[in-house]
Amino acid sequence: MSYIRSAISKFLKTQPPARIIALGFALLILCGAALLMLGRTTFGDPWVFWQAQAALDGRPVPELPPLAERVETALRQFHLAAQDKGEHIACLEARKHFAWYLRGVAHSGYYKEKISSISSMDEIESIARGIQRDLR
Repeated sequence: MSYIRSAISKFLKTQPPARIIALGFALLILCGAALLMLGRTTFGDPWVFWQAQAALDGRPVPELPPLAERVETALRQFHLAAQDKGEHIACLEARKHFAWYLRGVAHSGYYKEKISSISSMDEIESIARGIQRDLR
C-alpha cells in the first residue's frame, strides 16, 4: 500500500494544480462519492471553488489568476477584515493568510518573512506592491 501512495505522490508532484484537481474530480465521479471536502486547499485559494465547479461540470479547469490579481484579492480580504475587526486583528490574521496566498510561488521566502511581522495596513500595502513588482 505504501508503494502505491509513494507512486501517486510522485506523479502528483509533477502535475500542474489544475490537472490534479481534474484528476481528483474524475476519481470522485468514478467512485460515486456523494460529497467532496476541499478543506485546507481553499486557504489562500478561493478560486478552487470555481475550479471544482468546472471539473464537476466537465468543463476545462481554469488556471489560477496571475499573482498580481491574487494579491489584490488578498488586499481586499485584509481591508474588509480591518473594517470588521479593526486594524490590529486584521494584521495578525494577515500574517497567516497572506502567506497562504503565496503558497507555491517561487522565491517568495523573502516576502513571507516580512509578512510574519506585519503590524499595520500600510505595511500590508507595501509588501503587496513589492510582491506584485518582484514576483510573477
